[in-house]
Amino acid sequence: MTQAEFRILFEKYRSEEISEEEFRALWETLADETQVEDWRKAIDDMLNDGAVPDLSDPAKGRAILEKILKRPAKHVTMRPWKTWAAAAALILMLGIGFLWRQASVAPNDPVLVKETSDIPPGGNGAILTLANGSTVVLDSLGNGLIAAQQGSQAILQNGQLEYEPSGGETAGLSYNTMRTPNGRQFRLKLPDGTLVWLNAASSIRYPVAFTGKERRVEVQGEAYFEVTENAQMPFIVDADHRTEITVLGTQFNVNAYDDEPTLNTTLLQGRVRITAAGKNVELKPGQQAQVSRDQQIKTANDANLDKAVAWKNGTFNFEGSNLREIMRQLERWYDIKVVYEKDIPPTEYFGEISKRNNLQGVLRILEKSEVRFRLENNNTLVVTR
Repeated sequence: MTQAEFRILFEKYRSEEISEEEFRALWETLADETQVEDWRKAIDDMLNDGAVPDLSDPAKGRAILEKILKRPAKHVTMRPWKTWAAAAALILMLGIGFLWRQASVAPNDPVLVKETSDIPPGGNGAILTLANGSTVVLDSLGNGLIAAQQGSQAILQNGQLEYEPSGGETAGLSYNTMRTPNGRQFRLKLPDGTLVWLNAASSIRYPVAFTGKERRVEVQGEAYFEVTENAQMPFIVDADHRTEITVLGTQFNVNAYDDEPTLNTTLLQGRVRITAAGKNVELKPGQQAQVSRDQQIKTANDANLDKAVAWKNGTFNFEGSNLREIMRQLERWYDIKVVYEKDIPPTEYFGEISKRNNLQGVLRILEKSEVRFRLENNNTLVVTR
């Protein structure tokens, strides 16, 4: 059972809409030691002690689910208000995950999105396009060989696609493309061992084997890289055909969405060189390069590293974000379209929210700043303030 399937059944259990057959499937997943890590991640470490329970029959499975449900949600931590030219709304919600409905809501708080209209969070998944043009939907596949091509084999292993040499013919370069639609993210291990986390609505094009003097990949959307060091073969990222990032061995995040005002490269470790319109800038750890639409490069020396990689770590980080920036993130993760009924005031938000929340859970928190929402046609979110 995939984590996405687990979440769906778990939500059905909490809403008391689960059938006996579905409950047994849920229980069997909990009881299966080979899937322990999967369900632990899916419930976001909500067991108090994290120990694997002894589940020898469905009754014990039901008991452990009850324990999960009855565990209190972590406290909402409020931070002091700051003075801004615009009104400021402050939110900080950590580790809520599946327990959002357990959180206390004042009786008079308006519920503007009906329970029946709620949208679950995204999950792991991607579409792989092979060198011959055929496509493979990775969401629905189990562990094993996906394809063998040009001396390399693509293997799916515990939610990660990996490339290993197969000893076959390697003449010429063959390229694969991994694409994550809205509501999906995925992890990839390239032929050189470099790890790539791909955010929702993103893609990466790469050779199935690296040859020659460089390792070059193309990225659109957002990706986090942990690059395997090889001084003789620099690693180069072509970000949305707007910026080139050259590295030797490092950890960095690239945000190259078309609908964001700047293309941002945030360096966590190592050293990278940013090239745009013939201009070069070298980054040190903790810095962020921001490339504007007119190819101007600005360097921020005190980059918010937690915010840059929050998506990879399972949270939304809204530190210093305005509402439109937040809505763009929700569009990608919940696969919705956001429209605005009227102008939105320049409110600034702070804090984090778990990406495991259903859409309604996130909206209820945002409503504390007096913004209002209406969900139409199950996928159009109208901002009414």
